[in-house]
Amino acid sequence: MQKMNTISPTVNHVFHAFGMNFQNTFANLRHRIEGHLETRRLRAELEFMSERERQEIDVTLGNTAWAARNGSRR
Repeated sequence: MQKMNTISPTVNHVFHAFGMNFQNTFANLRHRIEGHLETRRLRAELEFMSERERQEIDVTLGNTAWAARNGSRR
């Protein structure tokens, strides 16, 4: 039987695939950890705010509400 025009995996291919998989796994893990730490930081920041400061946060308008309240306009 003739050899078909396919790429047979070599040791280099296997190690390359392992390395790429490891990089992706590490990047995903790092992203999850960063998101978790950001969530903890925001929760801690909210806990230390007074009730009045919490009520002043308008999440529907986003950054424009904060900018208008603090007088910084573009």
